[in-house]
Amino acid sequence: MSQHRWHRGLSREAGVAPEWKVLLRDLDRLQQMRLQYRGADWLVRTDAAPTTTALFRQAHVALPPRARQTAPPKPTAPRKSTPKRRGRPPT
Repeated sequence: MSQHRWHRGLSREAGVAPEWKVLLRDLDRLQQMRLQYRGADWLVRTDAAPTTTALFRQAHVALPPRARQTAPPKPTAPRKSTPKRRGRPPT
């Protein structure tokens, strides 16, 4: 989203007017991490600032839920190592 469109449209419609630098800082603070708790995998994100939430709502973009249970990542099969070649290379 361009700074011009944000300033003229979304911020006015949402009823908030944070500075561009403040908005970028708030967006940088949004993080998501995966953790395991009591055998279950969870995706957890940080809380969004109220102005950021209002702008997302006005843009019709849903923020992910604060916490949601997910399936564990699929285990990967161990890679077979190739045996080292011994002796002279074939001619």
